[in-house]
Amino acid sequence: MIFLKKLAYFSIMILLTGFFGCEIINPEDPIPGYIYIEDIKTNTDPGEGTDKQQFTDAWIYKDQDLVGAFELPAMVPVIAEGEHTITVKPGIKINGISSTRAAYPFIQQYETTVNFKPEKIDTLGIQTNYLDDVDFPWNSAGQEDFEQGGVSLDSTSRSDAQIIRQSNDVFEGNNAGLIYLDSAGMQFEIESIDDFDYPGENTPTFLELHYKADNSFAVGVKLYQYTGQIIMNPILIINPKETWNKIYLNLTPTLTRENATTHYKIYFSGNVNENLSSANIYLDNIKLVTSK
Repeated sequence: MIFLKKLAYFSIMILLTGFFGCEIINPEDPIPGYIYIEDIKTNTDPGEGTDKQQFTDAWIYKDQDLVGAFELPAMVPVIAEGEHTITVKPGIKINGISSTRAAYPFIQQYETTVNFKPEKIDTLGIQTNYLDDVDFPWNSAGQEDFEQGGVSLDSTSRSDAQIIRQSNDVFEGNNAGLIYLDSAGMQFEIESIDDFDYPGENTPTFLELHYKADNSFAVGVKLYQYTGQIIMNPILIINPKETWNKIYLNLTPTLTRENATTHYKIYFSGNVNENLSSANIYLDNIKLVTSK
């Protein structure tokens, strides 16, 4: 009899565990709230160049914890209820490569408070600025936009073509630069007239560039070292693009590696692709960005 009572007791416990265990093992999934970000816009002050950016991602934090990096436009689920601090950092493709996405180090992060409710969508209209300690050393306008009195780029002795100011095809404003190669076998090498001081090891330094081209071309740095040596160091080969595009070239690793450099120039070079008889390369808003 005692044995049967114990057996009945354990049977009831097993049944109860099975009944309530579903809730323990499979609790009801929380319902997220959402934030929606269409794009991230930038305001610029005089001397900071164009305000037209091409931020591809939003790096999103909730109360300083990373939610994730999301391609724009983004509808982002957030498991939270009530008020929480949301921080957004604009993201780029470094050197235009999809696998090298990162938050752009020169732009202020956006911060706001969101009152989350299940299934509620909060739309964030983000306007941000460059950080205060950012330097734009190209010229007083902060960039070569081909709107100034002269052009701050010139061809070298190895070049068959020059860069000219033209108004037929521009990204913004009235003018853009054009490098035109009118026959197969032609090549060009264009460099900044002014040189730029070496920013120091591990100092973030990027080149922002709007371009449109039916021919590939290279962008690099010409390094002047205290030994008297001059090093031409290509950063990236940029592929043709039928419509205007913006790219962010990371100069930091090259400048850090070549730490014997005292100053440097930016150069563009290339030749007519094998499958073409001529080439058109348009440039606009050439902006050098570094930390002070």
